[in-house]
Amino acid sequence: MSRVLARPLDTRTIALSVAGLLAVGTGVLTYNYLAAVGHTTAPAVQRTILVAARTIPARTTITDAMLTRVSRPADAVDPDAMVVPASAIGSIAMNEIPAGSQITASKLVHYSVAGLPGRVHVGMRAVSIALDRVKGVSNLIQAGDKVDVIAATVPRNDAVPKAVTIIRGATVLSVGTMTEPGATPAPDAAGQPQQFLTATLEVTPKQADLLTLADVNTMLRLALRSPKENLRSQPVEKLVLNGSQAPRAEAPLSPMQQLMPLLAPRPPVAQAAPNAKPASPVAVIDGDKIVQPGTAH
Repeated sequence: MSRVLARPLDTRTIALSVAGLLAVGTGVLTYNYLAAVGHTTAPAVQRTILVAARTIPARTTITDAMLTRVSRPADAVDPDAMVVPASAIGSIAMNEIPAGSQITASKLVHYSVAGLPGRVHVGMRAVSIALDRVKGVSNLIQAGDKVDVIAATVPRNDAVPKAVTIIRGATVLSVGTMTEPGATPAPDAAGQPQQFLTATLEVTPKQADLLTLADVNTMLRLALRSPKENLRSQPVEKLVLNGSQAPRAEAPLSPMQQLMPLLAPRPPVAQAAPNAKPASPVAVIDGDKIVQPGTAH
C-alpha cells in the first residue's frame, strides 16, 4: 500500500496566488469604473422634431410658415411629437401653442374629426332646411349627394303657384345628424327607422341669403342630381315673390273724417326724375341676386 505524502505549500506559491486574485479583482473594478465614466460622458441621442416657429392661436389652421424643425435630446421629446410637416399642415390647433413648443398629435385636430365645421370649405356656408319624407326624396338623400333646391310659391287669391329651381348642385353636408355617406341612423324609441327632419347644404354666402328668404316665403323641396351630370348643365331660375299685402278691413269713416282730406291744403306734386325707375312691389330672386320690394329693378 502506497502512501501519498502531502507537501505543504511554500510561502512563494501562496504569495503569487494572492497577487493574481488581487490583480483580477482590480481589473474588474477598473473596467466597470471606466465603462460608467464613458456612459455618463457620451453625447445624448438627438431627435429632429417640429416646434412652433411662433405662437399659434387656438382654432388656427396650421400652415408651413408656423412650423420649424429643431434637434432635441431624445429623452426630452414627447412620445407623440411630430417630425414631418405634412402631418401637421392643414390641421387645427385645439389650444394656443407657444413659440418653441413641440407640435404633438394631442395638440392638433384634423378636419376628418373636426365635425361639421371642418367639412365646410373656405368661403362657403352651411345652411339647414326643414325636411319630411317627401321633401327628402323618401329619406334616400345622404351626405355627399348633390341636390337642386326647388322653391314653390304659395297660392294667393287667383294667382297660379310657380315652382322654380333657385340653387343647383348644392352639396349635402349632413342629413339630420348623419354626416357620413351610407350611415345608418339609430332607431327611435318605438324601434322604427328614424325620420330625417333637416338637411344641411353647403352654399355660398349669397345663396345662404336667398335660401333663407325663400324658406320663409315659399315651400322648398330637394331634387337629387346624378353624380355624372355637369353642375352647370342648366341655369338657375328667377323666383318672384309678391310683396303686396291684401287690403285690411277698416272701420267706416265719419262724415267729418271724409271731409278732412278735401279741406287740407294739397302738397306740391313732386316731379319724378327723368330717368327714375318705378319702385317694384315684388321681391325677385335671380340666381344669387335679391331685389327687395320697394326697390327699383
